[in-house]
Amino acid sequence: MTTKGDDRTAPLAALSWFPEAFGNLGKKQYETALAMQKELLDTFEQINHAWFARAQSEIDLAAEFLGKVAETRSIPGVATACQECISKQLEMLSEDSRRMLADGERLLRAGTRHLADSATAAVN
Repeated sequence: MTTKGDDRTAPLAALSWFPEAFGNLGKKQYETALAMQKELLDTFEQINHAWFARAQSEIDLAAEFLGKVAETRSIPGVATACQECISKQLEMLSEDSRRMLADGERLLRAGTRHLADSATAAVN
């Protein structure tokens, strides 16, 4: 027959076999996930600022174009302003493509670095 005191300590005794390494493993994985989340959020913030600046440059280009068109009194002048604007937009699109690839690479690096760290922590 068991006493009331034995009933309370039985679950604790059953967990005594649980190695401390398992508890530390969960803690390491949590810390790694938290670090990855922080780095990804920081990366997203940097990317967001860069794209906001890009949107602002598009607004500036449109304002510059409208100013040139308003000043121009001839059809050839408007055509020249259009050609300049289109040329700048194509340059910006090319830069956007490079930026998108670089941003994607930064995000992948951040994620894979922490996943590799997490896998290493699980093995050790």
